[in-house]
This record gives sequence, structure tokens and C-alpha cells, in this order.
Amino acid sequence: FEAVGPVARMELAGVTVDRGALTKQADAWDQELASLKDGIAKLGITNPSSARQVAIWLSGELRRLDATHSTNLASNWPRTPSGSLSTKAKHLRRLTDYLPAAALLVQFSHLEQLRSNFGDKLLDDINPQTGRLHGSFQLAKAKSGRFSSSNPNMQNIPKSELIRSVFIAPPGKQLVVADYSQLELRVMAHIANDEVMVEAYRKGLDLHAVTAAGMLGLKPDEFDTEQPAHKEARQKAKAVNFGVIFGSGPSGLKEFARDAYNLKITVEEARAVIDRFLDTYPGVARWQREQEARTRRTRTVSTKGGRVYRFAWEPRGEYSRNLALNLPIQGTAAEIAIEALIRIDVRLRTSLPGKAQLVLQVHDEFVVEVEADEAVVSATKSIVEQEMIAAFEALLPGAPTKGLVTAHSGPTWAAAKH
Repeated sequence: FEAVGPVARMELAGVTVDRGALTKQADAWDQELASLKDGIAKLGITNPSSARQVAIWLSGELRRLDATHSTNLASNWPRTPSGSLSTKAKHLRRLTDYLPAAALLVQFSHLEQLRSNFGDKLLDDINPQTGRLHGSFQLAKAKSGRFSSSNPNMQNIPKSELIRSVFIAPPGKQLVVADYSQLELRVMAHIANDEVMVEAYRKGLDLHAVTAAGMLGLKPDEFDTEQPAHKEARQKAKAVNFGVIFGSGPSGLKEFARDAYNLKITVEEARAVIDRFLDTYPGVARWQREQEARTRRTRTVSTKGGRVYRFAWEPRGEYSRNLALNLPIQGTAAEIAIEALIRIDVRLRTSLPGKAQLVLQVHDEFVVEVEADEAVVSATKSIVEQEMIAAFEALLPGAPTKGLVTAHSGPTWAAAKH
């Protein structure tokens, strides 16, 4: 409830977009899409934007691959609610091992989505009176408690430097940007009271590297990101860290690693790395067992902030292990971000009235537009860092905050991130 005012002020403030840069980027996407379309036509698909055409081609290819490789791709392929074969890029990526040309469809789908959501549509959403984008933020729509938004969807802006560079500070202004480092993993460490995780954050270590070291049977100080094998292990560890947060089992982790990180691991490998993860972090293993038993008994799951979700609200009232393990983590992280939003808004209005305004919150990231005065920029950075840390401590008392937040500034969203 306290976030309603700050969110309204953020919506009304809006954010400036460089029309020229965005138009140029949209034209570049069009050229690349046209080139990809020519290549896809050789597969017999004249319109790669047609889910029906792609599904017909996909059906034939799956049958052929099952016959020649003794696979079960067709029967195991994800389907839409209507029962049709899914043609989503993350699912088509599964074909690239067998059919490299499928990568063209994956790339086309990815670029077409960018072009659709962040090309003309974004330009059309610029308010003619203010010349700025004003998103509509929903505070209580997502089950997890995270913000969602529409017209345009400001919560779905990719982390691509190309796209974030078109979000700019107007003349005489700067953008101050800050986000939480590994917020959901830090929440997991605190909720599970895992001593290994907590100690890693207390020392300011990279938890992905700590997990990777455990997967390799090494001590954290023996891990070297310069070694190719260690670097590859860290990427796998990233998928494992977040996969475990989502409550993934071996099959789920295999799919999550492929769809989210383009990592190819077998179910057996996924099972082994999950086991190694739980050996590395015994507190997490214990908490997951206790959490599952508790939520099956109470038929409810809750966040640190006290929000309760009932499994009776799920389809057919069925219990979901993934939800039981994930909602306390993702939901608490969302509450921390909302608490930070409230605190940042209050501090900016009282300490720097008219000189700094929060213009965007994207999950655990905050963007503030400020006067391009060195003292104002410096004060804003301090305020944002202090209040984000205070919000974290309010929900997770005693949790380590080393390396939690660092604010940067620049003329564009992308530049400020550096």
C-alpha cells in the first residue's frame, strides 16, 4: 500500500527515449530479419512469423529425426494450451544439435520479438505531450509479488546494451542506476540459514564461483576463472544456483539450463550437479526438505514479509513443490525491492526535492533521473545505496551486505551500468 504513491510518481515522471537511436536500431533489425527470412525460405517456410507454417515444418522434422536418430523428440516436444507443437525460440533451440539450420528460426524469433516489443511499439508508446515513456505498473498482479507492467512492458526490457542505450537522460540531467547483486541467492542464503552461503557473502565472494568450485571438488580459493574448465563450470553453476531456487529436479534443470543459458547437460549430469550443490550447501538441502514437509501439511506458503499464498488457489487446488520452494525466495526478493522503492522515494523527495526522481524500477534495479550537478549526483548515489541496503536489512535482519549494491551514473541507462 505504501508503494502506491511512489509508483504513481514514477509512472507520471516517465523516462526519456532517444527516438533517433531507437529508429536506427529498428531499421537494423528489419534488415537482419529480411536476411534471415531468405535463409529460412530454403527450409520451405515462406513466412517464419506464421506459427502454423513453422509447426507444420517442425512436425515433419521431428518425425524424420525420430526415425533416423531413434529419439522421442515428437512425443516429448512442449505444446501450447491448445495442443499444438510449441514454436517458441527456447524450444526450437533443442533442434540445433540435430539440425543446425534451426538456429535461423531461433534467431529470427528472437529478433522479431525485439522488433515487435522495442521497435515501433516503443516509439508509438512515447507520450506526445511529455515526449517520454510512461509505463503502467501493476503492484499485485504476479503470483511472486514482483512488479509487472504494460503499455509498454517496462519490466521486460532486455539487458542488451543496444536497447538500454536508447534510454537517456534529457539535457542537463544524468541517470543514476543501481541494482542488487545476486539478490535471490542472498535471500536463499538467509532463509535457509546456510552457513556456507552466508559466509561466502560475508567475505564478498562470488557465489557462482563458490558453487562451481564445489562442483569441481575444489576449495573456493582454488577456483580460477581464467581456466577454461573453471569458466565453463561457473556458467553451469549459475544455471544450477537459479535452477535450485526454482525448485528444479534433474529434468527441469536440464531444460532450464538449455532454455535460459543455452547449456546442454544430460538428465544424469543435472542430477549429479544438483546432488553436488546440496552437498556444498547442506543448509539449503535441509531447508528444502523441511519447507516441502511444512507446506504439504499447511497447504500454504509465505514470504518473509508475511504474504501468504494458498495452494487452494492453484489450478484444481494442487500442491506445487516448485512454488513451495520458489515463492519464499522470489517473493521476498520482490518485497525487498518494493521496500527499497518506498525508501528511495521518501529520501529523494525530502533530501533532494525537485532535483532527483525515480523513473524506473525493473525487478531489482533502480533508475533515477537527477540534475547533472556533481554534488546532486553524488548525493543521489549515496541515498540509493543506503536505502537499498536498509530495505534488504529490514526484510533480512543480520544478513551480510558486503558488495550488495553499487550505484553508477551516466548519460544513458547502458552507460550508467558501466
